[in-house]
Amino acid sequence: MGKEIANNLPVFNNSISDYDRAYQALVRDFSEVVSQITALNAMWTGQAHDALMERFRVDQNDTQAMLDYLRELLDDLRYAHQEYTRCENAVAGIIDAIRV
Repeated sequence: MGKEIANNLPVFNNSISDYDRAYQALVRDFSEVVSQITALNAMWTGQAHDALMERFRVDQNDTQAMLDYLRELLDDLRYAHQEYTRCENAVAGIIDAIRV
């Protein structure tokens, strides 16, 4: 009892911004890898090529699934920040309305 949950909204917002920048960098880097593999794909044929491309397709799908999950997490963090802000504003409004 007597425990409280607190959230420093400016710090939380900065953390979300840092996460977003890191996420965007991952997306850009992944896009660059896909571009490089696409270019490599056209350079040769054969059994090694087919094995590499099949492995890359699996890795590409796995990586895209991870990026999708990270995007959902980012959206959830933004939603949480929005809800914390809404709640704090509501509480502040209630406190301001109290006449002492």
